Amino acid sequence: MTKKEVEIRAIDLVKQWLKNEGIEAWDSKENKGYDLETSDNQWIEVKGRSGSSAPVLVYESVFEKNDTDELKRKYRISIVNNVGTQPELIIIKPSDNDWSERNIRVLKPDAIKEIEPIRL
Repeated sequence: MTKKEVEIRAIDLVKQWLKNEGIEAWDSKENKGYDLETSDNQWIEVKGRSGSSAPVLVYESVFEKNDTDELKRKYRISIVNNVGTQPELIIIKPSDNDWSERNIRVLKPDAIKEIEPIRL
């Protein structure tokens, strides 16, 4: 799979998982640093990986374009590992990590604090 195909498939997998959870998701129409918005008021940035997790880049512009308190309440990073084989979903919330400094751009896998992946 190409990088673009991995990204598209990851977004589709996250949308399907949300739908199974009873949450409607749609593509974000605004360029605010996330891919999806949801019916339960989440902003979701989707990161697809063809293999296992690697560091996740979060652009500083996400913090500049959004109120920090609102970002901490709504923003999620959904990492889909092994997109083409046996997909696993890991969801990271800002409250799960130390996001107190606006210049944090990279979350390393060990910052996930042993969150169990969800088999998709």
